[in-house]
Amino acid sequence: MVSVGLYLLPFHQIIARANFALFLEQTDQQSDGPRNDAALLFQIGIFAAIAVSFLAPFISAKSASDYAALACLSLYINLSNPWVNELQTSYFMRGNGLKFASISLVRRIIGLAALLCLYCSYLNFNSFCYALALLAIVFHYLALAESDLGTALPVLPNGADWPRLRRQFVRAGTAAQIIGAEWLTLTMPYPVFTALYGVGTSLVALDTGLKLVRVTLTVSRVLSEASITKMTEALSSPEPRSARRVTKLLLAASAVFAVPFALLVLLDDRMIFSILLGSNFAIPAGLGQPIAIAILGSVFFQISIYFIGHFGDSSEMRDTFVVSLVMSAMFAVCGLIARPSLPTAIWIFVSTFVVVGIAATLVFRRLLSSVGTRRRHDARLAHNQIEPADGGESNVSLVSKD
Repeated sequence: MVSVGLYLLPFHQIIARANFALFLEQTDQQSDGPRNDAALLFQIGIFAAIAVSFLAPFISAKSASDYAALACLSLYINLSNPWVNELQTSYFMRGNGLKFASISLVRRIIGLAALLCLYCSYLNFNSFCYALALLAIVFHYLALAESDLGTALPVLPNGADWPRLRRQFVRAGTAAQIIGAEWLTLTMPYPVFTALYGVGTSLVALDTGLKLVRVTLTVSRVLSEASITKMTEALSSPEPRSARRVTKLLLAASAVFAVPFALLVLLDDRMIFSILLGSNFAIPAGLGQPIAIAILGSVFFQISIYFIGHFGDSSEMRDTFVVSLVMSAMFAVCGLIARPSLPTAIWIFVSTFVVVGIAATLVFRRLLSSVGTRRRHDARLAHNQIEPADGGESNVSLVSKD
């Protein structure tokens, strides 16, 4: 059930980025505008989440009670994806980030209380799943009451403007490039390592190493999400130093966690692996150095990818995706042809990961450097309602020009 929810996560990330672009465009034009564009994509995502929640349990359920429990668990997992993507974006873009954080905290506390009841045997597994489903549904409706995303049911909004909806789907297609760049970079090692070494110690070692990297990725992403309002305000200013200041603070805050964590992995990787996998699990020597480098590089990778996905134009997202595609292909070709040892294969992957991170950082730096010029250009276009004479693109991420 968790794996199915993970596979749907990019879909919800794409919808959230497209809706963010719509909200940002309306903010730039100082117009509330219709919300149908955002609502329809959101409802498509909800429909997919509900459908998968009720179909996936058929694979493993052995009885009606098993199916009901697994369907409820799957519903909780799949409704958590729009919660942390589409709903969170809607709240933050309307200046209600603190309210959403408060609601999320209550939701999380209740979920932890249910988990504690399961652990202490106050709830059996089926009752635990039912409680989680009820929790997801209740908070989903509570959050929708304060958002701009309409109802929770996948119905076509009244007064739908089809040209605007078409542009919203174009935004989603553009957002898929930056989401694809992130997922391709981080998931390519799994099929390559499976082809090289099969399912065994090597794949477990890779997965454990990437889990350590994902810890830093998560810290940087959470900090970036918390700074999205500040970055929006900074990028709205014609002075690029404001956005650079926010970026430097983010890098420093992420480094406070990443640097000590990387040093710990570098100095005693065997202790880290033994804690995670047990003392009897044999891990080849020499994995600490590449993983430590990946942990440090993940700070630049995550922050750059996150803000390119929200504020970059289609060319910047395309450039990042192309670099990710090329480096992932190079890693696959080198691994499958050279068939290196496990430590060497991890070094090759880390090298490609760092290159993608450097490329994303350079693209993000280009975005920050051109803030003032591109903002003035977009303001002129919005005021005159004209297309760029040279066929250029707006700086606002995914925003199509009316």
